[in-house]
Amino acid sequence: MNTREQLKTYQQILDKNEPLDAFNPWAFIFNSFYYFWKDISISKFFLYFLATPVLFMLLVLLTVHAGLNIHTGVIFAVVFLAVRTTVGFRANIDLKKRMETFVAKYKDMDTTPEPIVYFSISRWRLFFASILTLGIYDLYWAYKNWQAVRTYNKEYEITPVFRSWFFGMFFIYPLFLRMKKSFAQTVPVGFTFKFCALAYLLLVITDIISSKIYAQTDNDLIWIISIAASLLSVLCLLPIQQAVNRHNQKLNSQNVPLKKFLPGEKITILVSVLLIVLSFFAGYKETEFFLTMYVHEQAYPDICKKYGYEMRQYPETFRRMFSAERAEIEQKMKNRGISPAQYWDQIPGTYRQEISAHLEQTMIEISRETKAEYNHPLATVAGFCAYMDDNAEPIIREQTLPN
Repeated sequence: MNTREQLKTYQQILDKNEPLDAFNPWAFIFNSFYYFWKDISISKFFLYFLATPVLFMLLVLLTVHAGLNIHTGVIFAVVFLAVRTTVGFRANIDLKKRMETFVAKYKDMDTTPEPIVYFSISRWRLFFASILTLGIYDLYWAYKNWQAVRTYNKEYEITPVFRSWFFGMFFIYPLFLRMKKSFAQTVPVGFTFKFCALAYLLLVITDIISSKIYAQTDNDLIWIISIAASLLSVLCLLPIQQAVNRHNQKLNSQNVPLKKFLPGEKITILVSVLLIVLSFFAGYKETEFFLTMYVHEQAYPDICKKYGYEMRQYPETFRRMFSAERAEIEQKMKNRGISPAQYWDQIPGTYRQEISAHLEQTMIEISRETKAEYNHPLATVAGFCAYMDDNAEPIIREQTLPN
C-alpha cells in the first residue's frame, strides 16, 4: 500500500469514529511482529520483541536470589502470556495513534505518484558483483530498488534499509510484485519474470537453510546444494534486471544502465570481499591447527609405537602447551555439533596416510644420517622417538612456534 492509498484508508477508518476493540487477538498471537507488519512503531517492535527474554531472565535471577523454588518453565509461561496480553490490549490503541499521526502529517501533501525508475545496471555487473560478494550485493540491489519505490511513489513510510539489509528475505517478493505492477504500464512481463521471482525467493531460503545445516554437519552434499542454490538465485535475478532496464528505457530513452560504480556499491563489494577473505583465513587457521594437532598427538606416537617405543610425555606436552587453542577450537566444533575426532574422520584416509608416511620417512632419514656420522642412540627410529619424548617441549616449540 503506497502513501496515497494508506492516507485514504486511514482517513476512512478515522472518519467512522468507531471504538476500537479492546483486545486484538492477532496482536496477541504475533506479538511484536504485528507492530512490524502494521508499521505501527519500530521502537515498540523492538520493545515487545525483547520484553519476553529480558523479563524472563530478570525473574529467574530474582527467584534464585530470593531462594524460591519455581520451575523456569512456569516463569517463562507467565512472562510469555503477560507480554502478549499486554500487546493484545495495547495494539489497537497504538494503531489508532499511528493513523492519526500519519493523517496529520500527510493530509496536505501532494502524493501523486511518478513512474518508478528502478536501479538500472547491466546484467553482467549484477551477476559478477553478486558472485564476488557471495550474494551480499543482492541486498544492496534490493536496497536501491526499495529506495526508488520510496522516492518516486512517495511512500515515505517505507524504510529501504529494513526492507533489504535487515529483513530482505521477507520483502524481496513484495518488491518483485511492485516491479511487475510498474512494468504493466510499460513492458508487461510474462511467465519468465513470475517464475524467476518465485524461484529466487525459494533458492535464497534453500541457501540459508543449507548453509546452517552445513555449518553443523560439514556434509559435502549440503555444501553443494548451498552453492548451487546461491548460483541459481543469481541467474534468476538476470531476467528481472533485464525487465528493469527495458522498463526504465521505455520511460525515458536516456535511462541507460549505470556505467560507473556508485560509492555504496564500492563499499558493499569491498566490505563483502574483506569479510569473505577473513572468513577464509579463519577457516584455514583452524584446519592448520587440526593438522598440527594430528601430527603431534597421533602421527608421531603411532610411528614410534610401530618401531617399539611408547611415547608418554610428548602428546601430553603438546596438549598442555596448546590447551587454550584446543579449548577454543573444540568449543567451535561443539557449537557445530562435531568433535575433533569426527572432523579428522571426514578427511580422506589417503591424505592422513601421506602425512604419516612423510613423517616416518623423515625420521628414518634422520636416524640414517646420525648412524652414518655418529654412534648415537638417535641412530634408530626408536632412539629418535625417545629423544623426542625426553625433550618434548623444546622440540614442539621449534616445530610449531615462529622464530
